[in-house]
Amino acid sequence: MMHKILLHFRYSRYKLLLLIIASSMIAFFLQRLFLYLKTWPSYDACTIDQILTAFARGIHFDLVATTMLAAPLSLLFLIVPPIFDRHPAFRLFVSILAGAISSLVLLVCVADFFFFLEFGARLDIKVIQYFHYDYIHKILVQEFHLVPILAVCLLVLAGMTLIFYKKIFPRPDRPNAWPANLVCFLLISAALAVSIRGTIGPKPINSGPAYFSPSNRLAQLTLNSLFTLREATYSHLARGRDVEKLYQLLPKERAFRITREMIKTNQDRFLNREDNPLDRITDTGREQKDYNVVVVIMESVSWPYIGMMGGMPKLTPNLDRLIRNGILMENCFSVGTRSTRAFSGVVAGFPDLPGESIITRETSVGNIRTIGSILEKRGYKTMFIYAGQPYYDHRQSFLGSNGFNDFVFEEEFPQKTFRTHLGWCDEDLFMAAHKAFTEQDGPFLGVLLTLSFHRDYNIAEGKIDPAYPDHPYAKQLETIQYMDWAIGQFMEKARQSEYFENTLFVFTADHCGGFLSMEPEPTAQRIPFLIYAPDIIGTDGQRINQICSQTDIPPTIMELLGGAYRHSFFGSSVLSRPPGKAGALLQDGHGILSYIDNRHYMVRVIPHQKEADLYKFHSPAKLTPLKTSPKNKQIRAELKNRCIAMIQTAAFVYNKQAYQFAKDR
Repeated sequence: MMHKILLHFRYSRYKLLLLIIASSMIAFFLQRLFLYLKTWPSYDACTIDQILTAFARGIHFDLVATTMLAAPLSLLFLIVPPIFDRHPAFRLFVSILAGAISSLVLLVCVADFFFFLEFGARLDIKVIQYFHYDYIHKILVQEFHLVPILAVCLLVLAGMTLIFYKKIFPRPDRPNAWPANLVCFLLISAALAVSIRGTIGPKPINSGPAYFSPSNRLAQLTLNSLFTLREATYSHLARGRDVEKLYQLLPKERAFRITREMIKTNQDRFLNREDNPLDRITDTGREQKDYNVVVVIMESVSWPYIGMMGGMPKLTPNLDRLIRNGILMENCFSVGTRSTRAFSGVVAGFPDLPGESIITRETSVGNIRTIGSILEKRGYKTMFIYAGQPYYDHRQSFLGSNGFNDFVFEEEFPQKTFRTHLGWCDEDLFMAAHKAFTEQDGPFLGVLLTLSFHRDYNIAEGKIDPAYPDHPYAKQLETIQYMDWAIGQFMEKARQSEYFENTLFVFTADHCGGFLSMEPEPTAQRIPFLIYAPDIIGTDGQRINQICSQTDIPPTIMELLGGAYRHSFFGSSVLSRPPGKAGALLQDGHGILSYIDNRHYMVRVIPHQKEADLYKFHSPAKLTPLKTSPKNKQIRAELKNRCIAMIQTAAFVYNKQAYQFAKDR
């Protein structure tokens, strides 16, 4: 049977399909090689191993792109029975389609070659954004010889069509072996499906694996232009939602003015950029100190699970102990309800946008200024440590292109004791982090994301004594206890290490989660924001009840580090700002916005609705709807304007790709 199948491949329609795939793979490989040879001085800081890794991983991206191209031909073979291979008209149509694919590969390789030389990146969102401008067409014709290139591609189309029709397509006089045809089709279809997805894991491939080194240019060399163009197109068409279609926007300048008033402090000097009204230099008024910074983002651990925040007792004794001796912002709210949105707030000080998070959008690659970007310029080693795969939520490509220069993922963990559905357990995470921190000989920023408190809520046996063994959600509660136990183990090791006394430990959560992620949703988004550093801030303990957001975390950290820094954070330091500046913008991922001010009034803005809803927030988790009155009507209008102004300004800056500064790109 196998001999018949192999013989069938030689004479069947699938020989053409495999030839298209093989020739496209060779073309993409050669294009990457020519690009490297043309731009090799850009990789002076890269090692030989990194260069070889780029080419090896590039084959993976090439395969994804190639199988996307081959999919239409495969689908055609699925729909049309092999008996039609004998008909000249069908054979000519298939040959033209195959020739068009070959011609397209040539066009993409040439276009991407010039694009890479111009922008240092593969084809991306700029292709979509710039294509409708007339002057771009003129440049393409006059400077990049578009007409001759298109003429060559047409010649390739004609020539390859003739070759495929005369030499490659199956002989019309050969008998049709339908069993072999069926087996061939099933094998190739399965291979194409896996290849287009890029992985057999729980998440499809994204550009994350390309960011394995500190070099963004090498990451772009690793990628495939059709892959990046696919991601950019998807980001443009599906992941973002236009705010003007969701809300009644304010006049642009008014929105900018309101947003600046919400976040500015006496320490800020705005730079009056047209494309980024929040670009400013903040002088903290403190001497610059290069303290280490460790930011632990706890998966789903919102206030209901933390005893010191009014939640269930006995679950987090170690975290509670840190709270007693640290600074707790007890009315901090998450930007959204997913980890991606948390990274937008915690790392980038950005409130995120409706639709898919900016973290997962290809347009964010290299275009977002983060606390990592700022500290990298101060000479910090900037690390992200996660017990799962780099593919998840685009984290590696987002962070790797926006200021983070080192990663530790599941494969690099020194200790692997227990694996969950998503990756290694929290104990292994903190062990990997501790090892990485002890190896540093200079200041570092380490961002960690726990994952044990996530479905399927499995932990190793014998680590904790269950506080609520008979609870209907005992399994979830035990994972909370386990995460807290792992934090305790980590902090005990840290106290015995040299880096401890010079380190700011920041503990926060990404969002609400588990069975206590209750309605109404905005109150469930109340999360911890704890700073613990006994040798830097003392051990007396302090609780700050100002309303704040994840977007306030980066500027608060920067104040403790001192000095002056340039940024566009949609927040300010909770430690020094006037109470009237307190507030938090929240969203649920479906376009519903909430804004809570320093008086604990909260407004909810629902897409496509003219009126907003006004509530009074009572800590820890109560919302009281407020009746309409002249006073409440005025408050509602004021808070709605703040809400709309902030999201409108965020969308403006992001769409202008101005959240990063040109000299940093």
